Amino acid sequence: MRQLDVVRIIGDVHGQHGRYVELIKKPKYSVQLGDMNFNYSQFVHIDPTKHVFIPGNHDNYEALPCHALPGDFGTYSVAELNFDFFYIRGAYSVDKKWRTHGLTWWPQEEISWASCNKLINTVKELQPRVILSHDCPSVCHEYGVVTNDLKLGCSKTTAVMDAVWDECAPSLWLFGHHHNDWERTLDGTRFICLNELSFVDIHPDGSITR
Repeated sequence: MRQLDVVRIIGDVHGQHGRYVELIKKPKYSVQLGDMNFNYSQFVHIDPTKHVFIPGNHDNYEALPCHALPGDFGTYSVAELNFDFFYIRGAYSVDKKWRTHGLTWWPQEEISWASCNKLINTVKELQPRVILSHDCPSVCHEYGVVTNDLKLGCSKTTAVMDAVWDECAPSLWLFGHHHNDWERTLDGTRFICLNELSFVDIHPDGSITR
């Protein structure tokens, strides 16, 4: 099978691993935006140098595979296809009271306040042009990204995303979490939310296709 020279960005998986594996067969590289789920046995057969993911709030923080991008945030480069981005993990689980600690919920789902401060200082210094994250700034809520009204409140994660957007002006910001195919350009930033198993392909020239 001839692979596509693209980086495929994929929305939440929530354990639908068979469909996820199908999605990563054609693109040369992929980045999944979190909520992969709690079992990572399928990753034994997936190349961690080409297919990675950003942990969300429904991921097992005690058993993350090497395919999970490290730390609470950072930079990642797909040099072959001229694609560099800054990533931010995590989100708040509005359904955590129905989940089981250590089985379907982990307190590490949101980054600590100390890490939030480091994150804000880092983006202020680096001024990333592309951000990939699981959650998004609260401004996106005002324009219809939220499909679950329980997510309308401002969590620690959305608060720090707001601060990130205050400190830098990325041209592109992709995220998942809200189970919605949604797009809006706000103050020069093109925000794209991907629904479960939705994807976009980013080409070496910077163009985006669905």
